[in-house]
Amino acid sequence: LKSLQNRFPSENFVYFADYDNLPYGDKTTEQLFQIADDIYQRAKVFSPKLIVFACNTLSTTVLPYFAQKPISIIGVYPKAIDGNGVLLCTKRTASSKYVEDLKRKFKALEVVEMKDLASQIERVARFGGDIDLSELKNVRFEKYDYLSLGCTHYAFAKKRLGQIFKNTPIVSGEDKTFE
Repeated sequence: LKSLQNRFPSENFVYFADYDNLPYGDKTTEQLFQIADDIYQRAKVFSPKLIVFACNTLSTTVLPYFAQKPISIIGVYPKAIDGNGVLLCTKRTASSKYVEDLKRKFKALEVVEMKDLASQIERVARFGGDIDLSELKNVRFEKYDYLSLGCTHYAFAKKRLGQIFKNTPIVSGEDKTFE
């Protein structure tokens, strides 16, 4: 949101945080579609020029179904580049067609499904504490040229992940528009 506000200072923004349905990563496609449609319907009331689904899981799973909606929607997607990369993402993002396509295009990309990281980040943001990254205990950090964060929540653990993936660049996601 801050990035959009800086880029478009004369625009008005409405921010909707969906704490009731978090985390999204373990939801079914049907559940995610219902959540996304609910968000879309709520946002529509404000007559927006654009809606942003700032969630990799929603974007990779259901955003293509919204391509025919009258209001343009932008989603955020995991990014891969050439080299030996590791993509940390939720279960649903890992099983998406988008990530399947990434793996076909970038043969050296390894996908690591993080079962609890988004939930932990939410808990730490709301109540304090530490993030437990023991899910990464079997990942050989030194073999990667880059780390890709496939969940927008993971950016909040970027500093901590940078301490584990020493000297490994962290790449951000991409945004795509469906009109």
